[in-house]
Amino acid sequence: MAKTLIAYFSHAGQNYTHGGIGYLEVGNTEVVAKKLHKLVDSDLFYIDTVKKYLDDHMEKIAAAKKEYEENARPVLTAKVENMDEYENVILAFPNMEQGFDCVLCV
Repeated sequence: MAKTLIAYFSHAGQNYTHGGIGYLEVGNTEVVAKKLHKLVDSDLFYIDTVKKYLDDHMEKIAAAKKEYEENARPVLTAKVENMDEYENVILAFPNMEQGFDCVLCV
């Protein structure tokens, strides 16, 4: 049987939710990734950065956009050691308008 990996990047704290800015104990993307994990026979991997993003939503977005403009590649706390074992990889991440694609390009 083909192995599947769900790798996700998410951020809690101040976040866009229900049409405005609110505080989330768990990030939106993490919620979705874990729901998908329950539906799909898969391994789950959290993509985490060494340098943490600020809690303030607007400052967090500004920092992510700056990384994007500078073509930055944030340092990750861990990497999937056995990627060659996975036939299917599902990436879950905040929408790219926020600039978080730098985290996924590492």
